[in-house]
Amino acid sequence: MNKSSKIQTGLMVGIIMVLCSISANAQNITGVWLTENNESKIEIFEQNGEIFGKVIWIKDSKKQKDVGVLTLKNFVIQVDKTYKGSIFAPNLNKNFKGVITVKSENEIEVRGYLAFFSGKQFWKREIKK
Repeated sequence: MNKSSKIQTGLMVGIIMVLCSISANAQNITGVWLTENNESKIEIFEQNGEIFGKVIWIKDSKKQKDVGVLTLKNFVIQVDKTYKGSIFAPNLNKNFKGVITVKSENEIEVRGYLAFFSGKQFWKREIKK
């Protein structure tokens, strides 16, 4: 094996190890999450390698029409272990760029961005008792 082949093989092994460690260290964010102030429940699920979330319960009876709405779309894990995708806000009828950061096994930070404006919430995993 010549020097060039050894370097290419070393690079491939390194890339594979990094990719494996990213997926091995990624926290599983699928499940049911309570939004800030327990206003609603979002079911986060994986489909074709991307993360989605839909509203499955809302406290405010005036917003029941939003149950079933897909609010998290096309989230993909990044090298820094955050997830990036888009967030749909039904009350505003707008899409935002979104970032989900895993804070712990049972807490995530959900951040939405539009131009210079951003907002964030901390969601808690629903724990079955």
